Amino acid sequence: MSKFEILSLLISTLAAVISCVSLVRTRKLAKEQLELERVTAELSRLQIESIAEEKADKTKQKFNVNLTKLGNPYSFYISNTGQGSAYNVDFELIDCNDRPLS
Repeated sequence: MSKFEILSLLISTLAAVISCVSLVRTRKLAKEQLELERVTAELSRLQIESIAEEKADKTKQKFNVNLTKLGNPYSFYISNTGQGSAYNVDFELIDCNDRPLS
């Protein structure tokens, strides 16, 4: 073999090695990018669920019931702390042995 053939063989071998290294790195980066896309999709799904829950909470009523003493008798004080409106609220004690109203 002549010097030019040996030089051409070395250059082509070097190019093949560089191509293989580049291919391996590209595959590794592609795998990492796919994993990041999966994580981003999961975060987006969770954020959409969170926004939907917040939207649903804006229309819900939340009640607090306190037994307070106003003057001589005790009374139940019912308050709506939620953002939704509440109309015609009925209050009933079920399975209550203490009878706080009597």
